[in-house]
Amino acid sequence: MNFWASWCGPCQEEAPALNAFYQQKSKQVELLAINATKYDSYKQAMAFQETYQLKFPVFLDHNGTLQQSFQVVGYPTTFIFDTEGILTYTIKGDISKQELTKLVAAIQ
Repeated sequence: MNFWASWCGPCQEEAPALNAFYQQKSKQVELLAINATKYDSYKQAMAFQETYQLKFPVFLDHNGTLQQSFQVVGYPTTFIFDTEGILTYTIKGDISKQELTKLVAAIQ
């Protein structure tokens, strides 16, 4: 689960890596992108999705409920859960495809 905002520079840098990871691993893992719509805009979030041609599901957190539940204070923030739904890793800041692949492999 990746929290992001369209105006976030590291989110922009990270988007191609997330896309590449998802295209390679979509049959083994699920990647959910949560836009911080409370601090962003629907229009900008959709433009970001189109610009980076995101292939994974993108959700809008209009009132910040998810962000608050996960105590997200900066973008991007990625949470990795194991197959039982247990939070295993929290990454604050951008993550590379290689690092994400390594972390996911460690819990499969």
